[in-house]
Amino acid sequence: MTRRSKIWLGVALFVIALQGAVSYGVSRTGVYHLPFHLVVQGGFFKTAFADLSQFLIGGFVTAVAIINAIRSRGAARVFWLLMSIGFSLWFADLGLWAYYEVLARTGVPHLTIGDTLLFLHLVPIVAALGVRPERARDPMGRQRTWLDLAVLLTYWLYFYALMVMPYEFVNPDLPAYNFNFDLVDKVGHWTLMIALAVAFIRSRGPWRKVYLFFSVASLSYAVFSDIANLAIDEDAYYSGSPYDILLVGTMCAFAYAVLQGRWMPQSTPDELLPEPTPRKGALRWPAIMGMVATVSTPVIGFVLLKYPHGMNPAVREFRLAITLVAMCLLVFFVFLKQTLLQRDLVNSLASVSDAFIDLKRVKNQLVQSEKLASMGRLLAGAAHEINNPLTAILGYSDLISHTDGVDPEARSMADKIGHQARRTKMLVEDLLKFSQETPTQRSLNEVHVLLDNAIKIAALEPSHAVKVELSIGENLPMVAVDSAQILQVFVHLIRNAADAMRDAVVRVLHITTRGGSAQVQIEFADSGAGVREPDLVFDPFYTTKSPGKGTGLGLSACYGIVQKHGGQITCHNRPQGGAIFTVTLPAAQKPQEQNATSASASRD
Repeated sequence: MTRRSKIWLGVALFVIALQGAVSYGVSRTGVYHLPFHLVVQGGFFKTAFADLSQFLIGGFVTAVAIINAIRSRGAARVFWLLMSIGFSLWFADLGLWAYYEVLARTGVPHLTIGDTLLFLHLVPIVAALGVRPERARDPMGRQRTWLDLAVLLTYWLYFYALMVMPYEFVNPDLPAYNFNFDLVDKVGHWTLMIALAVAFIRSRGPWRKVYLFFSVASLSYAVFSDIANLAIDEDAYYSGSPYDILLVGTMCAFAYAVLQGRWMPQSTPDELLPEPTPRKGALRWPAIMGMVATVSTPVIGFVLLKYPHGMNPAVREFRLAITLVAMCLLVFFVFLKQTLLQRDLVNSLASVSDAFIDLKRVKNQLVQSEKLASMGRLLAGAAHEINNPLTAILGYSDLISHTDGVDPEARSMADKIGHQARRTKMLVEDLLKFSQETPTQRSLNEVHVLLDNAIKIAALEPSHAVKVELSIGENLPMVAVDSAQILQVFVHLIRNAADAMRDAVVRVLHITTRGGSAQVQIEFADSGAGVREPDLVFDPFYTTKSPGKGTGLGLSACYGIVQKHGGQITCHNRPQGGAIFTVTLPAAQKPQEQNATSASASRD
């Protein structure tokens, strides 16, 4: 036991002993009668001491619970907030006793709102146990927790009105009122005990100790409540009587329980126990009780309609009326909860759908990158092997072409061989570019300058009659790229779009740039017929051109270059026709960001 625990235990024992000394030490003479047919024994000092001490302890418990709610976060804050509401209702009942017996110096009426407050204070406490603050929980579940609390509070109040209020307001009957109040009070306290036992068994860590002390305090209060209710029914209880020794001890136990919450370490969400995978059909405690309450209300109404015998007509009408009101309220809360659940479900499905799309895109990128990497290694080796004989063929063909006295037919044949060898060499260079064997030399470049140069280099044939519309976004950041390689990508996309619009009536290529703090996006939108298989255009050797018109390596090379620069290139068809190729490049870091990155790298 820690030092502060010992100090509190000493204070609690002192308060209990002081209450015992007052209860047994003060003379029991001075019995006097007060209104409402009640008797106060032991004099005003004994009554005032008992009422004020209990009022102060109740205020202390409520204040500590509120402080715990302020200091906590997440589900723990909801737990202590609900506890604060429950203790506040109890504190209000103790305040009524102090008002009647100390300030007004009258007896507490048998039929008072304090009984309702005393009964209802158990509802938020039971609901708090369903929050399970020892587990990490999503914020969306807190809304449903408050709705479960509303359902329980409505049903608890309905149950109290059904059993107790008819004999308080409709057909006043003190013996029936006392009997029914004792019954519903027992149901409330033992429901709380069951909920605490379940919470204690399922919990781990410091919260287990909190639940343990709450269980001890609630058990002692349940026992005291049964004993005190019997004493009140027999007019044997009075403020300051020996019964209050047990009540003060119980209140000290609650004070120690809330102090445990203040003393235990404040856990961050990452330190909470992870929520286990829920079993099929698993439900939270407040949700189970709310479901039972909602289902049982119409059953009670049916019984009242079907079996009216032996019941006072006025009482029966009152009970039917409050049953109807309770059913309407419960249906409203169920509808509201269903609406929230549907909204959460739609949001969850949208999140899962977005995550699936992102996962599919990443998977396709990984597959494409692996294809390009494997193909690049193969082509790099083949290109190097082909280059050696090509160099020899070109050398000998040039030697034959430029040697005097060579037969014209042989010279013509050598020129043809050289032409085909150069064509083959250009294909090998494309293979080397595809395999990315060329080293990358990055520098800061402006996208609109690269696009202007690409449009000039593309040199669209006049017969194509392609109109290029360039739209440059504002405040575009610079990009750190190899200008030659990115220029190659832009030129290829422009020529590719021109070829796609060869047979189109309207031949317009829209090039649009957009920028942000982290990236630059370049969009090439043509007015052609579109792409039959947009997902396959970046695969090696995939082409829609006729044989001999293309190798199918151009877009694959573009894909590899953009990926090498940390960007993305995508393709999709426009609804109005045509294809859109989108190139996304990361923006260049600012000098201070580069310095921070360098410093971080040096520390690592």
